Amino acid sequence: MAFARYANENVRWSGALSLFQSSTFAERGFCGACGTPLTYRWIAGPNISLTINSFDEPEVIRPELRYSPDTEVSWCRTLSELPVNDLDVSGASGFVSYQRE
Repeated sequence: MAFARYANENVRWSGALSLFQSSTFAERGFCGACGTPLTYRWIAGPNISLTINSFDEPEVIRPELRYSPDTEVSWCRTLSELPVNDLDVSGASGFVSYQRE
């Protein structure tokens, strides 16, 4: 999953963030209404990582590093070689998104 990292004090939420402590070191945040994953944070750390595709303009955020590439499953490095299937239905007649208020 791709994240953008920010200092905890620089992030404000317009609504409630639901949290799940996924280990003794980390917690994950998600939308309590739809379940969308939104954050990853070391509990004792100064930063919070936000899922890139939850931003209004995710394309402007550029990767700067990869964590633990030795633990990636081997096929991660070949994702760009797979056939593409466009699932964007946002322009379809009658489509309404309930993800943002």
